[in-house]
Amino acid sequence: MADEDKDYEVVDKRKVRLNEQGEPEITKEATEDDKWKTDSSTVTGSGVTQEEPQVQRVDADSLIKSFIGILSAHAWQWLGLVKNPLTGQIEKDLSQAKIAIDTMATLIISIEPRLQSAEKTELQAVLSDLRMNFVKQSTQI
Repeated sequence: MADEDKDYEVVDKRKVRLNEQGEPEITKEATEDDKWKTDSSTVTGSGVTQEEPQVQRVDADSLIKSFIGILSAHAWQWLGLVKNPLTGQIEKDLSQAKIAIDTMATLIISIEPRLQSAEKTELQAVLSDLRMNFVKQSTQI
């Protein structure tokens, strides 16, 4: 098809292009706001722009909640009630379970004043379940 037969016009609206040296550069048509947005993107070798994931600010309470979740998951495994996802085997270790449960209790106490009532209730329920199952598993021979 010849150029004069086209019923349309192709307009390149990319904000970032590769220069002659193959390095990414912002085009003159990009607005100041667009230039700011491209700071968080990466231009691949093919010239395709990919957004980098935005990093969210993490506070101590969020980290502690994550640690509680990790400890809880491992405590269930060490109680012998959940298979180890890596080995697919039940691996009962009550001494490790006790350490995890006691550490969870300490962490929950440290963040309790800043929790919503629903979060407090949920964490206390998980802790109670683990404690009851620990007693049950400890008395079984």
